[in-house]
Amino acid sequence: MALISAREAGSRTGYTAVTIKKKIREGVLPGVKRGNRYFVDERDLTKLYEPVSRTPLYVDMRAALDV
Repeated sequence: MALISAREAGSRTGYTAVTIKKKIREGVLPGVKRGNRYFVDERDLTKLYEPVSRTPLYVDMRAALDV
């Protein structure tokens, strides 16, 4: 278990440290508070991302319009 700071977690995910702390408090992201600092296990950062749908980006318009 490698704990990283909320600031480091933010820089790795594109979120701000404030948002990371909020997600910890809301229970979205597992984390711990030590003193006045928040830490997360770097393996838990994947919980911030939702799976991408496998819907094809390209649709054959002729088939869609039955032409």
